Amino acid sequence: MNLEIRPASTQEAKEVAWIVLEALDIEEPASEEMIRLCSEAGTLYSWQNTLLADIDGKVAGGIIGYDGAAYAEMREATWPRFWQAEDPQTLEAVPQECHAGEFYLDSMAVLPQFRGLGLGKHLLRAAIDVAIAKGYNYASLLASKDKPSLVAYYEKLGFRKEETITFFGHNYWRMRLQLK
Repeated sequence: MNLEIRPASTQEAKEVAWIVLEALDIEEPASEEMIRLCSEAGTLYSWQNTLLADIDGKVAGGIIGYDGAAYAEMREATWPRFWQAEDPQTLEAVPQECHAGEFYLDSMAVLPQFRGLGLGKHLLRAAIDVAIAKGYNYASLLASKDKPSLVAYYEKLGFRKEETITFFGHNYWRMRLQLK
């Protein structure tokens, strides 16, 4: 097995869109608008924020991470297009997922046929290495309280539960990893 973790390209926006939808447990194909959104700079789900894992030259999964200080601006450029059916006031009521001074790990997914090979750890490690190289003190993420095995997985990797956040009606642990 030959594993390579690399930055995504603009031509891989469809793969990036799949990562977002899979991480959100949305089982529908990516719309053209979602793929377009992932092909642009300055959005939460941009290819520019994405690392992909290739196994033997085939995309097997990926992770999206970015500067928490840029979150509010990128959210403004993303949510009205991604969450088109939602009421704008509902979107405004959703708390911020991350904050300035941290590297936020937004979405991660691995294709089913490649699960169980440790790709998640490799992707997280690569994203954390990016965060360290950029000088961040913390990496953060949200983990659903409905998925205790996922929360335990992140805890095993050193993330600590900080607080509960309700996001689109679902309860999550906001988890943080100290990098320095």
